[in-house]
Amino acid sequence: MIKEQINKLAEAGLKFYTDRNSIEAINILKQAIVLASDNNILDTLGDLYLMYGKALSLKGYYSSDYQAFDEALIAFTEAKRLIDYSVNLCLEIGKIYLFKKEFGQAFEYFSSALNKSNISLIKADKISALVGLSRYYLESQDLENSKSYDKLAADLLTADTSESSRIEYLQNKISLGVRQHDFEGVARDANKVLELTEGKNDIENEIKALNAKGITAAVKGDYREAFKNLWLANEKSIRINHKSLTAWTLINIGNIFSSLYNYDKALKQHLKVINEYIDQIDEYTFTVLCHNIGGTYVQLGNEEQAIAYYEKGLEVTQKKGIHKIHAILLYEISKVYTDRDIDKAVYYVNRTKKFLESHNISSGIEINSINLAEIYFKQGKYEKALEKALQSLLLCEKAKNNKTLTRVYFLLSNVYKEFGEFEKALRFHELFHSLKTEFLQKMRQRRTLDLEITYEIKEKEQQINLLKLGMELQQMELAHTTKIKEQSEMIHQANEEIKQFTYAVSHDLKEPLRMIGSFTNLINRKVKKLNDNSIDEYAGYVVEGVGRMEGMLTGMLDYARLGKYTDLDEVVDLSELIQGILLNLRIRVQESNAEVTFEILPIVQTNKILISQLFQNLIANAIKFSRKGVVPIINIKVKEDKGHFVFSVEDNGIGIREDLYDKVFGLFSRLHTREEFEGTGIGLAMSKKIMKIIQGKIWIESKVGVGTTFYFSVPNVAKLLP
Repeated sequence: MIKEQINKLAEAGLKFYTDRNSIEAINILKQAIVLASDNNILDTLGDLYLMYGKALSLKGYYSSDYQAFDEALIAFTEAKRLIDYSVNLCLEIGKIYLFKKEFGQAFEYFSSALNKSNISLIKADKISALVGLSRYYLESQDLENSKSYDKLAADLLTADTSESSRIEYLQNKISLGVRQHDFEGVARDANKVLELTEGKNDIENEIKALNAKGITAAVKGDYREAFKNLWLANEKSIRINHKSLTAWTLINIGNIFSSLYNYDKALKQHLKVINEYIDQIDEYTFTVLCHNIGGTYVQLGNEEQAIAYYEKGLEVTQKKGIHKIHAILLYEISKVYTDRDIDKAVYYVNRTKKFLESHNISSGIEINSINLAEIYFKQGKYEKALEKALQSLLLCEKAKNNKTLTRVYFLLSNVYKEFGEFEKALRFHELFHSLKTEFLQKMRQRRTLDLEITYEIKEKEQQINLLKLGMELQQMELAHTTKIKEQSEMIHQANEEIKQFTYAVSHDLKEPLRMIGSFTNLINRKVKKLNDNSIDEYAGYVVEGVGRMEGMLTGMLDYARLGKYTDLDEVVDLSELIQGILLNLRIRVQESNAEVTFEILPIVQTNKILISQLFQNLIANAIKFSRKGVVPIINIKVKEDKGHFVFSVEDNGIGIREDLYDKVFGLFSRLHTREEFEGTGIGLAMSKKIMKIIQGKIWIESKVGVGTTFYFSVPNVAKLLP
């Protein structure tokens, strides 16, 4: 029976894992593991740990959740102890270490997987192991070894190779293709992946393939096709809540907007990654993103923000040893300061020169050369400016860097003009003008294309908005139905309160009125006789009765007025509030020698008047209903539970019988005679109504002769003070 239950849980967990619902899979598989462990059913425990580890890994990949990865490794360790140390297990562990950039551990497990696959002779296992090693070398920047293992995997592909093995191989080949700039091959392999995943609910591989197609199309200048694939990838990644893939897709979309010179939209996409998905990208990607954002701010004329992001990137590149990006960021900062602060520009150019020499970096040196040439020109050092500009000219032509070449032509034209060599100045100005014209034509074409794409996106967004509108109308209809139900409940509650008021007026208030009438008649008769001391006594009864009636009427008025306090958006420091209440009650506290203590209480968002009235009612009651000869001790505490703060006001008073718990909250309800305890019997009724208004609840725990604790909850919209 137990084993059958475990098997059902395992099947359910596997289904959730297949549907990519990692949270449900984790919860169900955890239950199965506990059940198997408690009942010593070891034959399935190893497989359960393996599946549990895979579910945790899935959560880690979707959200870059390193804690989930650590828990997955613990689960895999347990699986290793209980079952044969399989290729599958080695691969799962290797992939986690590779994701975490722990390359030594990743290599160890991928190598172990390859050795085990050589023994088992299972072709799918060997392909996976070879792909794992190829990915390891690719991540380690060893392209040759990565290509070597990729080829070994390709040699094993035959007509009977499973679709999953083919997809795994193709995705790795796509990554290699991007690194080698073989975008024709990337597009071809991405299409193959999409063919293999069609109708298979393999959304992750679809998204990766769509991203690859988008990048390829953008490189070819087919931005319309690029957007088509990337927007689809973005929609799918959001639908399955794969945050890391969403982040990558947004980066790619932002890069394309930048290529189309739509800098506002480019910035929007990239800042969204920084603000919402920062934990989904690694340090290298973060530095590239800082470079892109900085460049976009330069184009938008916001150089302060540009420098800020370049500096953020520099911090990480220096810390992590990302030398190439570090150099590029230094180039960009130097360039920005050339037009702003010549001293800082010189500082960064010299800093760049030292960095390039110490790390033997040649990439982008033409940019540093033109930066220095422009600085020399601004300083009036035209000979040095010419020397550096000509050096940069050769470097730009070699690197085919037309963007920087435009700057070189412009500077050379100006330098030769200063030397009076107008023929050379004119020639370089014409070269500059030609490149600039080509650049402007390309910009106009791309901006026109951007407008066309924006129009198409707007059309698609309108279709999506229509669907959203339909859903919102359904939700409004449901909300309307719910509102009617809530209003009906409010009307019912109001009717109940009216009944209580009617009863109070017809019974409780009539009694003191009758007493006043009776004793007034007696007084009238006695007055005639004069010299009768009982007149004072009867007059006292009249005054006391009038006082009681006034107290009850005041209580009813206060109760009725509670409904007007509907603003629940005040920020209230409850520790400060309690101190004020104790100041109000200081005479009662002093007379009873009461000890009132309270923890550090939270800041909440509610109605200050209502919450103050509630606490004052409960503290005053705790003092009032104390045991004779026992000093009242009142403790106020708080804890968090399911989105609420739960407060308790605990006393050591006379206590309340359990069968009277509900009665104490009734209007004018009294459990004791007025001779025993004074009061109108309205305080707890008000407390209950207050809790309804502030969307909480109130309840009691009590023991006669020991004390009472009143509990009430308030929605948690703030945190405890540190």
